Amino acid sequence: MDDHQSLINKGTEGRNSDWAVFECGSHETTAFVRIARARLSGTPVVVSTAGHDLTCAQYCRNNIEPTTGAQRVCASFNFDGRETCYFFDDAATPAGTANLAPNPSANNFYYEKTCIPGVSAHEACTYRSFSFEHTRKTALEGFVRKSVQVLQLILCFFESIRIKCPV
Repeated sequence: MDDHQSLINKGTEGRNSDWAVFECGSHETTAFVRIARARLSGTPVVVSTAGHDLTCAQYCRNNIEPTTGAQRVCASFNFDGRETCYFFDDAATPAGTANLAPNPSANNFYYEKTCIPGVSAHEACTYRSFSFEHTRKTALEGFVRKSVQVLQLILCFFESIRIKCPV
């Protein structure tokens, strides 16, 4: 078994099945992928004027309801670009079963929780509200410095953190 498969298998050991997608294992770091000009459709489980996307990310990362401090599963959240967060116990497909709204306004941001194996919180930039940004309907142009084939998208995140590109 290679290192990547080992990381995948460790990520599913001993998890409560209800939290399997939304609670990271002890060897994983909770991070967020942000999609600008996107929002999850549906009814949020909690709406909070947390004030900032970093505050929203901290509540969601720790599965804490901001209004009461109670434990509540958080898989993703929408941020309205001003001060309001909309927390969900589901995520957009393929990670979850919900869908992104077809025509969100420019100031909408969608944040999806993900678990990155084998990296520290600092390496995953958890001091920011998101570790990766997904930009829809765009292509990256430039020189490919290194190409690595991976079995799952999360391992692509792992590789991008692990590989130190020259400045």
